[in-house]
Amino acid sequence: MSGIHSQQANNAHVNTDDRGEKTTPKFVNTNVFAALLGCKPGTARRSLCVRGAYMGIVPLKLPNGRLLWPLDEARKILEG
Repeated sequence: MSGIHSQQANNAHVNTDDRGEKTTPKFVNTNVFAALLGCKPGTARRSLCVRGAYMGIVPLKLPNGRLLWPLDEARKILEG
């Protein structure tokens, strides 16, 4: 993984709530999703357009067109 992708993947797991406690996001953007799975963001987007999913994972599509991918589904693939 290149440096930028690994930084994005690492940052995907660290959020804080109102009390300053660490939380885990339920969804990540396409760049972080692709970095986690070791592919290019365009690969995930193309697969979504052609097949309707990437590796069986269907993202949420926001009104502005951005995609949010479920982090728990990506983790299931990584864990085998």
